[in-house]
This record gives sequence, structure tokens and C-alpha cells, in this order.
Amino acid sequence: MLKTLSSSMFLGFMCAVPSSLISEELVFATGDWRPYIFEESGVVNVETPGFSVEIVNKVFEKMGHSITYRSAPFLRQINMVEQGTVDALVGLYQDEAPSLVFPEEPIGKTQNCFFVKDGATWKYTKIDDLSEIVIGTVSGYSYGELDAFFESKPENKISLTGSEIGMMERLVGLVRLGRVDAIVQDRLITEFFLNNAEASEKLENAGCLTQVPFYIGFTPNSPFSKEYALIFDETLNKMRRSGELDEILSKYSVMDWE
Repeated sequence: MLKTLSSSMFLGFMCAVPSSLISEELVFATGDWRPYIFEESGVVNVETPGFSVEIVNKVFEKMGHSITYRSAPFLRQINMVEQGTVDALVGLYQDEAPSLVFPEEPIGKTQNCFFVKDGATWKYTKIDDLSEIVIGTVSGYSYGELDAFFESKPENKISLTGSEIGMMERLVGLVRLGRVDAIVQDRLITEFFLNNAEASEKLENAGCLTQVPFYIGFTPNSPFSKEYALIFDETLNKMRRSGELDEILSKYSVMDWE
């Protein structure tokens, strides 16, 4: 009797939940930032999608969802998710789009570092050091503790716009051509690019900022976004306890950030 009642209650609950929360194809915006996200010609790589995408795929697979990824420049990604033309954006800081709905659990932590020509003497130890150089950045990105400096000293930076595809090559090119003295970019992304690039000139790390968590951000225009965020937290924590999260991260030689 108890089993029958429980099954009936469960079926009643499932009928009461909107089908779009149970099983639906969701559309997420993203860009090419390896090893977080691997993208080729505007399409996420199926065999090696990147650890952020693998985490998100696994979480929503457990929820009964399939995901389609839509590539766009970062500022357009934010606009798309704010307007609700996509369901979420994979990989951003909360202060880059504070109107979005965020889980409590990040999908990783990033650490922005400064990269200079091999042999350069400049090192980053404090904000005032930035007054001595010109820095390459990406338009629309938040650089945390550097944002106030860049706002007050726009002459100390050159910002690139456009698609994330090829962005690292363009940033490194700014240093190689002498247009900037350094670039500031995520350590994992830059090291991955430099280790796999055929560029004749390598860059070296000249100092880093503190680590910052980054997230999946859901559109504020969906009534289900808060539920997705809550379930994301629960599922990711279960994956951490079961070892599934470590299995994904180990493929990319990345450690759990917790």
C-alpha cells in the first residue's frame, strides 16, 4: 500500500511539473576558450568539448535535458541570455552580467595572469605597476580588481572585440608586434594556447591576480531558471561526492577547485 501510494504521489508530482523542466532541449551560449570549452567553426567539439561543457552536459543529462550550444562573441552572448533568446551562458563571472540567475556552485575558478615577451623585465606585484605598460584585453570582459584601473586609465589598455575563435592568437600577436607590453588572460587558457601554438615567440608569466569563481548563468526571462540553478547545485555536489567530477577534470589535467 505504501509503495503504491508513493508511486502515485510521484506520478502526480511529475504531471504537475512543467514538461519543459523535466525534459527539453536547452540552448546555451558559449565561445572557444580551451581547456574550458573546445569549439571548432562555431560548433562545440563532440569528442573533447572542454571540462566546463562536460560538467554542464552531465548535470543536465541527469535532469533529462539535451543541450545545443550557440557560439557568439562574448558581449553578444550576454545580450542573448539577458533577452532570453538562449537559456544560459556557460562561463562568466557574476559581475559581468548581474541580472542573470546563478547557481551557488561555480563550474570552476579562473586566475588571470599577465604574460609578456620571454626575457621582459616587467613583473606584476601591485596595481600601480600597470601604469608602466600597455595591456591587451578582451572587450566586455571583467578583470575584477583591475576594472577600476582600466576605467581611470583607458590609455593603458588595448581591447580586442569579436569572436572568441582565434582570440588568443590575436592577443599574443599584440605582444609579438609590440602593440602592447603584456596581455592579461586566464592562466589555463593562455598556457594551453602557448603549449599548443606554433608561434615562434613564446610568452612568460609575469604575475597573477587572485583566483575568481566563474559560473553558468541562466536567463532571467524563464520561470524555470531558479529551479535549474538549484538542481545544478544539487547535482554537481552529488557528482563531486561520487567521483564523477574528478573523472571529467582528470581528462584535462585540472584539479577540483574546492
